[in-house]
Amino acid sequence: MGVSADRVVTTGPVTNTAEEARAVATLLRRRRPWSTDSGTAPRVLLVTSAFHMARARRLFERAGLTVLPFPVDFQVSASGSATVLDLLPSASALRQTELAWREMYGRLFDFVVR
Repeated sequence: MGVSADRVVTTGPVTNTAEEARAVATLLRRRRPWSTDSGTAPRVLLVTSAFHMARARRLFERAGLTVLPFPVDFQVSASGSATVLDLLPSASALRQTELAWREMYGRLFDFVVR
């Protein structure tokens, strides 16, 4: 997409958003040291699902970064009108329920553990 390979940096493997926030902060600190006391924390454009943005933003800010949120992947119905079929179980509804529970578990974990 027009970005040369030497301009792309990546973190090591991470397993969750909290690890990713810390890894990004560490990577940026190595490239350009900053002090959180001086108010010079780097700004990051945080691109994630709108559903996940509140928790992700908190974790990145806790890692010492200034966050510019850019929510994507809004989970809304395009039709706007309900039919009787909406009352029947579906794989997509189960997936949305799973996503909601995972996000709630993550928020609870962040609240209790951190």
